[in-house]
Formats: sequence, structure tokens, C-alpha cells
Amino acid sequence: MGGNKLGAIGGSPILAWYQREFEERLNSGDARLMIIGYGFRDQHINEVVVKAVLDRGLKMFVVAPEGAEIARAANSSGGAAIYAPSSLDDAFERGLLGASRRGLSEIFSGGSELTKLYRFLDS
Repeated sequence: MGGNKLGAIGGSPILAWYQREFEERLNSGDARLMIIGYGFRDQHINEVVVKAVLDRGLKMFVVAPEGAEIARAANSSGGAAIYAPSSLDDAFERGLLGASRRGLSEIFSGGSELTKLYRFLDS
């Protein structure tokens, strides 16, 4: 979509609908969000996730090579001498129930990572 994602979303009825549905679903209460391969670099998505965690108690499970550290990796101050936590860091503190650094094929081959994933889905 390029660098003007909000403009593209606003200019497309289907993308605007997707955005509204995403926000409504995350804020519906008792929502769970499994995040697979998303790097937390899109502010408009992060804002929806953070708001749902802080306001509605959204719970998350992340599948990414960085695991639970992905919010820190996405933080623009991550490489600075003094780390400044962001609202996304706060949302991870409050809403992250689990994470896996494994790839999906490894997770679904069985074992403890699949058990973690099922625990999240059943919670």
C-alpha cells in the first residue's frame, strides 16, 4: 500500500470497512488477538491495538521471530542509549498473554509451542 496507508484506507470503501471492523472487533470485550508476522510498524493499527488493550482489556498472543520483544524492537528509541517505553510497550505489559519465536510449521508440528497457542485460544 505504500507510505500513505491512511489515505488509501480513506479512499477505499472496502479498506475503510476493514478498518472499522478491526476496531469494533478488538473493542468488543473479551477479545483475543493472535498476531502472526506483524512488525508493529503501522501506527494506525498500533493505535487501535493499544486502545483496545488499555480500554477494553484485549489480550494478545504474538508469533514472530522477536517473540514478546517485538514491541521493543518496533520502538524508535530501541537502539538509543536511553530507552523510552511507548504506549505499545505498555499495551504489551498489560495485554500480552503469550508469544512464540517459532515458525508456524514448527509450532503446528506439536510440542510445547502448540500447547501455548492452544492455551491462549482456550483462555
